[in-house]
Amino acid sequence: MNMLSTIFPSTLQKNPHPGPASHSRMCKKSFLVVLFLSAFLTAALLLSRSCLPGTDTTSADEAFEAFTNGLFRESVTGSTLTLHYTLADPASYGIRKFPISYGSYSEEAKARSAAALENAFAALSDFPRSKLSYQNRLTFDILDTQIPRELTLLHFPYYEEVCSPLLGVQAQLPVLLAEYTFDSEADVDVYLRLLAKTDVYFEELCEYEKKKAAAGLFMTDESADAVIAGCQDFLNGTQFNNANQSNSNQNKPENIAATDIDSVRSSNEILDTPEEGSEAIIEHFLAASFSERLTELSQKNQLSDRQILYYVNLNQRVLESHVFPAYAHLIETLSSLKGSGSNPLGLAHYPEGRAYYQALVDAVVGSGRTLPEIRDLIDRQLLSDVRQMAALVKRRPELLTDISRTIEIQEPEQILEELQTRMQTDFPAATSYAHNGADADGTDHAIHISIKSVSPSLQEHLSPAFYLTPPLDAMWNHVIYINPAADYDGLTLFTTLAHEGFPGHLYQTLSEQTPPQSPVRSLFYFGGFVEGWATYAERLSYRYAGLDPDMADLLAANSFFLLGLYARSDVGIHYEGWTPSEMNQFWNGYSVTDSAALAEIYQTIQQDPANYLKYYLGAVEILELKKEAENGLGAQFALKDFHSYLLRTGPAPFSILQAYLPAWTATD
Repeated sequence: MNMLSTIFPSTLQKNPHPGPASHSRMCKKSFLVVLFLSAFLTAALLLSRSCLPGTDTTSADEAFEAFTNGLFRESVTGSTLTLHYTLADPASYGIRKFPISYGSYSEEAKARSAAALENAFAALSDFPRSKLSYQNRLTFDILDTQIPRELTLLHFPYYEEVCSPLLGVQAQLPVLLAEYTFDSEADVDVYLRLLAKTDVYFEELCEYEKKKAAAGLFMTDESADAVIAGCQDFLNGTQFNNANQSNSNQNKPENIAATDIDSVRSSNEILDTPEEGSEAIIEHFLAASFSERLTELSQKNQLSDRQILYYVNLNQRVLESHVFPAYAHLIETLSSLKGSGSNPLGLAHYPEGRAYYQALVDAVVGSGRTLPEIRDLIDRQLLSDVRQMAALVKRRPELLTDISRTIEIQEPEQILEELQTRMQTDFPAATSYAHNGADADGTDHAIHISIKSVSPSLQEHLSPAFYLTPPLDAMWNHVIYINPAADYDGLTLFTTLAHEGFPGHLYQTLSEQTPPQSPVRSLFYFGGFVEGWATYAERLSYRYAGLDPDMADLLAANSFFLLGLYARSDVGIHYEGWTPSEMNQFWNGYSVTDSAALAEIYQTIQQDPANYLKYYLGAVEILELKKEAENGLGAQFALKDFHSYLLRTGPAPFSILQAYLPAWTATD
């Protein structure tokens, strides 16, 4: 096991945050799951008994599709962000009116959700599974597996951390707002109305944190300081940043103008007169991105210059009145709660911490294994990778002295093009490319990929890279964010774009709609499959970088092994109860001894339980499925066909992928 200290001790210490730092689709998906859940469950209560199959006029498939499509329509409208990022044209799905809301995080909303979810699960059992088509049966099995897991999570109030430094609402919301597309003036109006509700939503988050503290479950002071620092960076340059706060009471939602957008509009000064202090606001990236989106809309001849000025000033007013105060209020709330956290260690040290951790892993990672089984699986994979590296170095010792992380191609756009070409031997064509999607008038669209840089004010608090999925009905616009703070070398940029783009998230997103899946599946976040696929694809991509094949395999195994150390520490901290010294002892066995780096690793894992498992365990589960397929097919096994099976069946819990695998191997 100590072989790695002989191979790459410097590599281990150089990169303390691999993998989940590229948290990818999670930036959008995990946040939206929080927002849609309450609406989904309320819809389940309303629709569960209204679509059951009749004996004469309604087939099982028709009834089941009516049920799931009804759930989708009702639940996707529960959050404006969920709706916007899921559908470009809601009317085509029968959605013409919807409330403007972030959703609710109140106790009452959660109680309604629990009751409605139980009702939906009961209704599901009324459908005759055996009479459903393959795709509907797959959807049935996914719901039948996932709904109980979501129900179990609801049994642990206040264990979830909604404001963690990296994955919390406050960290992800700015990017989702900045990427909110405007296709019409109506979109601008909806966006501003939503923006005006930010303070109300953040007040619910603050109340949640207060109750979390009262239950003895508040975050550590180090985590609170990290969240506060992120909020302060977000407010940098505004009159609400920490240095300029003269009266903290002014920042509380109840003491600011709690007016809606219509009353804000009523000011006669908005149209042509910039707000006092607007120079600072104009420099804020949410203001700058808003202006850029308006300019793009004006190029479609949908806005005049005067309308643009009107909306720019209205946006400034809303930012000042509802968004910046919301972040300032969160700062004050978390500051006041510091010291109330009773546990600086992992979930295992809470009364129900281990049970919650198992429920979290079940729901988000989808492995279906017990935590002892997961621990043993990780240990076996770590040993396998060590043996692979040792064998490579024994056969070719010069690999240790010939290490190079430079590659020929450097530009992100060119890397993505090369990846699409070089992956073709191992991966099926994403047939969504064939139709790409079309407007209502039949206009076809070409796939467009935008690569953007993370705003300087967010660089320290967001991942090195992430991908935002497009709406289901607009699969042609894709956005990958690169964080300049990551300071990528050539090979790392290449493999990161493989993770986020091809054959990772972007490719998987295109492929999952071939054939089209039930839209209700898009509302669930199967983190283990989604991030596991991207991590698995990233590992394969070393072979596409133009390196010596043995060097590519060595670097890929080393990177995956390092990620495995994080995943093993995740289980150690949150299930086995490792203290920092116990985790340090584990890492010291691999010649990682930098105390500052290890302290940062412990804090990162402590803040976001199971995050590393989505990446590493998800990828390992795919490798386990691959072994099973190879054993079943023998010489007939083809890697491209196996990938096609995964892409057609997922995203889904791994128990579903395993259950459907024998039938695939029998017919392949």
